[in-house]
Amino acid sequence: MNRNETIVVAAFVDEVAVESAIETLREWDKRVDEVKLGNIATVWMSGGEIKTNVVSSGLLNRSVPISKDALRVLAQELGNSVAVVVACGDYEAAMVSDSLVRSGGRILANTASLSSEETAKQQQEIAQALEEDAVKAGVEKVKRDAVDDVKRPI
Repeated sequence: MNRNETIVVAAFVDEVAVESAIETLREWDKRVDEVKLGNIATVWMSGGEIKTNVVSSGLLNRSVPISKDALRVLAQELGNSVAVVVACGDYEAAMVSDSLVRSGGRILANTASLSSEETAKQQQEIAQALEEDAVKAGVEKVKRDAVDDVKRPI
């Protein structure tokens, strides 16, 4: 069961990059059955106040997935940056971090507790699942194309 107890936090200087990073994570979460991310939130400072927005949510809890104390410390460290805070399973944390970095973020925290061997094994399993999904999608496309070819008049 995925309890989404691991937290990954990345800072971004560009709001477009924040939106892109979140959209990438949400698409991944929808596309891959093995991935079930928890809450995804943004945190920033505005006029000396901490602002938050939960942009993706688990079914029961629609809150920023960190404590109020951690939120205060994070907001102080941000300056003009915006943080993306993601609740995920340990096995998803390395891939979430990688995705956030590829989108232009700088990782501030990753609470994953897996050893490097466990992380590598789980990344391999997810990669294999992604490959299998891609092959299935390709086979389905070939089947649809073949049916379309049969229906097409000569």
